[in-house]
Amino acid sequence: VENLTVVAVLADDGTYDSHNLWASYEIDAFTFAAEYYKTDYTDVTKGDTETYMALAYYAMGDAGLTLRYTTGEYAGKDFDKYTVSPSYAFSDSVFGLVEASLEDIEGASDSVVLAAELIFSF
Repeated sequence: VENLTVVAVLADDGTYDSHNLWASYEIDAFTFAAEYYKTDYTDVTKGDTETYMALAYYAMGDAGLTLRYTTGEYAGKDFDKYTVSPSYAFSDSVFGLVEASLEDIEGASDSVVLAAELIFSF
């Protein structure tokens, strides 16, 4: 299907097994994506993970804006994460973004996480 990307990944190294399914669809300046991720550890001291993610990205020339929602369970605790991430392509080989996320983790105070990323490709 044109403009549709689907990726499935299975991993098993003896200490964990992981399943990941990603699908995205591009239409005009928008990209919509969804992801399911699950990791089970054989070591009971590590926290199993199961997450669901939905993403919308809008491209505006060299600039873009990503909105992302992630929910799931990590180490037995439910969580929700809301992310806003503006980005900019400085050139064909330099891309940067900043990211602000609000995390709501069961049994913990809400927190804001900030990140910045500069990607150089060659």
